[in-house]
Amino acid sequence: MKAALGFAAIAALGLLLLAALTQALRMALALRDARHLDATYDAERTRLTDERDRLLNHLREMRFDHQTGKLDTQDFQRLSDRYAAQAANALDALAALEAPRAPAAEVRLDS
Repeated sequence: MKAALGFAAIAALGLLLLAALTQALRMALALRDARHLDATYDAERTRLTDERDRLLNHLREMRFDHQTGKLDTQDFQRLSDRYAAQAANALDALAALEAPRAPAAEVRLDS
């Protein structure tokens, strides 16, 4: 009888240890996933910000070239329409990216 109780106690302790290890692993994986999402977010935000800045700079340079006569009106209009549309797409993508998102601390572990 004492042997059976001792075995049951060891088994229960083993199960508790297994549950604790499983929970720790789930937390570590959730944290890793959250960090990966943050890194992906940062990289995409940087890419979109750089694209927006590059396109707006092109628009400023073209406006200057048009004002100084280096770029005719037809080419200026065609190019500025294209760059303005691309800049608007970059701005829309940035706005969508920066929409409220769940902070890493709110990652659910019970799924």
